[in-house]
Amino acid sequence: MSKELRNKLVAETTKRFTGQQHAILVNYAGLSAGQMAALRDILRKEKIRLTVLKNSTAALAFKSVGFEALNEKLSGQNALVYGVEDPSQLARSVFAWKDKNPKLLEIKGGMVEGRPATAKDLKAIADLPTRPVLLAMLLGALNGSARGLAVSLNGVAAKFARALKAVADQKSAAAGAAGGGA
Repeated sequence: MSKELRNKLVAETTKRFTGQQHAILVNYAGLSAGQMAALRDILRKEKIRLTVLKNSTAALAFKSVGFEALNEKLSGQNALVYGVEDPSQLARSVFAWKDKNPKLLEIKGGMVEGRPATAKDLKAIADLPTRPVLLAMLLGALNGSARGLAVSLNGVAAKFARALKAVADQKSAAAGAAGGGA
């Protein structure tokens, strides 16, 4: 391969991966062309991309985009899966396909928020609830805490109001008794 062509491939690969915070490196050696097409179709529906890598080109591109931690895993037939903002969605999609086709795809590792992640880390991320579910859980917890605080504060205010009323009733009863005895 000429140096000019190699530089062009590196630039093109770098451009694809620039700005990505989450990616998963997979070995696709066990996949047939039909299976690879099926995997790509499933991922594409979720706006996830799969790019087959030439290892030497990928190593140079990874260095440029901050994925150099993946360079040590570049051996064999590799592809990079990337393209969404939510790392759990990315990991969930890849592991869902892998679970249905256990011997065809090897998860080598990846990057999550720009930091290296092992296959075990990625599996743990895949098992997390989705971002909307996590946000709903957080809001539910905050709402419950706020409701508890409001009930407590309301209880204190109501108790204070009852105490004031009791004092006022005592004073009016005392004033009525003092005025009625004269």
